[in-house]
Amino acid sequence: MCGIIGIFGRSVAKTDFVDFARNALEGTLYRGPDESRLITDDSYIIGFNRLAINHLDSGKQPKVFKEGSKESVLCLNGEIFNHKELESIYLSKPYGRDEVTVLADLYKIIGIDFISLLNGQFSILIYSGESKKVILARDPFGIRPLFYHLDHIRKALIVTSDIKSLWSTKVNKTIDEKQLARIHITWSTSLDKTIWKDVLQVRPGYLKVFDYESNEIRSGREVCFWDWCKKIESTNKNNDIISTSEEEARFRYELRQSVSRQSMSEVGIGSYLSGGIDSSAIAYELNNKDDELLKTYSISFKDIEYDESEKQELIVNLLDSENTKLSIGDEDIGENFKNISSFIQQPYFRTAPIPLYMLAEKVRLNGQKAVLTGEGADEILLGYDIFREKVAIDFIKENPKSKWRYKIFDRLYSYLPQFKNQRYRKLAIETLMREGNYGVLNPLKSRISNNSRSLGFLDNVVIEEEIDKLINEYDDYTSGYELDGVDMIQLFEINNLLSGYLLTSQGDRVAMANSVETRYPYLDLDFVNYALGLPRIFKLRGTEYKRILRSSYRSRLPKKIVDAPKIAYQAPEARAILLSSEIMDDLLSKSNPIYRHYSYEMVRKVINRVSESGKRGSFGDNMLICVCASLSTILSNGQG
Repeated sequence: MCGIIGIFGRSVAKTDFVDFARNALEGTLYRGPDESRLITDDSYIIGFNRLAINHLDSGKQPKVFKEGSKESVLCLNGEIFNHKELESIYLSKPYGRDEVTVLADLYKIIGIDFISLLNGQFSILIYSGESKKVILARDPFGIRPLFYHLDHIRKALIVTSDIKSLWSTKVNKTIDEKQLARIHITWSTSLDKTIWKDVLQVRPGYLKVFDYESNEIRSGREVCFWDWCKKIESTNKNNDIISTSEEEARFRYELRQSVSRQSMSEVGIGSYLSGGIDSSAIAYELNNKDDELLKTYSISFKDIEYDESEKQELIVNLLDSENTKLSIGDEDIGENFKNISSFIQQPYFRTAPIPLYMLAEKVRLNGQKAVLTGEGADEILLGYDIFREKVAIDFIKENPKSKWRYKIFDRLYSYLPQFKNQRYRKLAIETLMREGNYGVLNPLKSRISNNSRSLGFLDNVVIEEEIDKLINEYDDYTSGYELDGVDMIQLFEINNLLSGYLLTSQGDRVAMANSVETRYPYLDLDFVNYALGLPRIFKLRGTEYKRILRSSYRSRLPKKIVDAPKIAYQAPEARAILLSSEIMDDLLSKSNPIYRHYSYEMVRKVINRVSESGKRGSFGDNMLICVCASLSTILSNGQG
């Protein structure tokens, strides 16, 4: 995994941009500390920081290659897991090219359509000397970042893997309040935007073309090479098929193949271990693949409310892995919060990235550069509560007078202590059964209505307007497709929670801050195509979720892990953040630039409430303090 900086425009190499690019590379060396290289031409400056995992003796970047009579340049941030297969199908012998050479050669013979052939996690930059175009592409899940700024005043296009590089090139640091509001509603910005007005990003599953015109660069066409609406619309919704042992064997085979592809590494690979079935199945398959001792990494919490050490130990003992365990206390959250926020460069709604940053540091200190992890299983195999919530609501609506049908909510939320309170249970069910007014997003009404309450803390934001914009966006996005309620939830979760938060704030940013590459076997595109083709009932039936995963590993993993309820990975939140006197002082200062966007009085009330109680706090309180504290850190080096 690596870092890219590219600056394009007429004669940019004769300007201060060269020094800016060099500073940007030096400031983000953590994305690729093994080799740093900067090349220039009259029309471009391209720099690359390399984290060498494969093709250690070759694969140097930026890759300069001949395109017709001109020189072109290609940069790859990420991994292409099927590059050997593509080489054997499309390219001539001798074989053995490194990934970046395979991509350059594919581009020469196929053109930009080669992007649709790739199975990988990537962001790609191509400068075509032949056509005078800049081409940017990003993998379908947005696992690897690619930001850009089109500077009309300086007549330049600036492209980077890290937003901090843009500050090195003197891009304005101005908050986009609409995107800040969007984070409160969906936990992420729009797919093509950031919280910064002048900073955009390539949408996952898209490539974007920029053209040199006259004396400047202009934005050209945008091409979708992976259409999530089409993919989800075509999923197998046949509920008449019963899972068989043959299909379970096929599932294990497909996951094993995915793990095998994604463990491609010349420097070894480890596995994160949360204690849940997702990461346990991956560690199990990785352990069976190699003869080498499996290295696993897990997090324990001193607060037992968050701790899953007992289940982690079951897997460690089963696999006899060499496990590195990181113990986290409340004080660790506050002490590390500001440093980690500076790497993420976007407000985030919970503290979960902090232990993962610290765990990636352990991986690096252990001499490893790459780990497998279980993100994506819930989105692909329908594992979240909100999927089961939709099924439960539809089940009750078939016969709303039947009292026993309402007991399905007890099965769904049995792990929540407050659901045992009959008054809370009654209010929760009434809220869940109430009709929504969110149009195509009605299946997500509980999520959107709960999150949108926090918009009241923002100044100059009309809640109804922001909700309407979101609904209209998804109306346009899904127009022409036939998606049912479960489809809409899956689409929304992939676009927002997964692509906009789990793989970014909680994934790439914190791992790469420690020069560690995270890989996601459940998001391997061959595996995704297989999983989407499975009958829905294999994944979701009533309150049973990820059924095929559970049944496939029931005889291979401990029962306590296979049958455990879904519990989201969490970390101590608001109360732990506020243990830092520095953060507390920042948030209580009226001169803090966040109060250009938030109501100081309302934020202070939440801080007082959490501080006085000393308890965990509500989801809304935790979210507000985490977003405000992370935004405060991000703005500390400049005004927004």
